[in-house]
Amino acid sequence: MKLNITRKISLLSVLLVFCTAGMVAWVFYVSSNAILIKNKIEQLSFGVQQDGVKLVELVDSVQQDVRFISDLSSIDGIIQAHKAPDPDQVITADWIWRQRLSDADRHG
Repeated sequence: MKLNITRKISLLSVLLVFCTAGMVAWVFYVSSNAILIKNKIEQLSFGVQQDGVKLVELVDSVQQDVRFISDLSSIDGIIQAHKAPDPDQVITADWIWRQRLSDADRHG
C-alpha cells in the first residue's frame, strides 16, 4: 500500500512538472507573439509616417506646380498687357522683366 501511495505521488509530481513546463512554454509563446505584434505595429506606423511624409512632399510639389502655372499666367498677362510696340520685336524674358520693373516703378 505504501508503494501505491509513493507511485501516485511520483505520478502527480511528474504531471505537475509537465503542466508547469507547458504553462511556461505557453507564456513564452504568448509573449513572443505579443512582441511580434508590437514590432509589426511599429513597422506599420513607421510606414504610415513615411507615407505621410511622401504625401506632404506631393502636396508641396503640387503647390509649387500651381505657383509656377500662376506665374506663367501672370507672364502671359504681362505679354498681353504690354504688347511690343514694334510687331517685329521679339518678346524676351529680359523685355518682360524690364516691363515688370517699369510697372513696379509706376505703381509705387
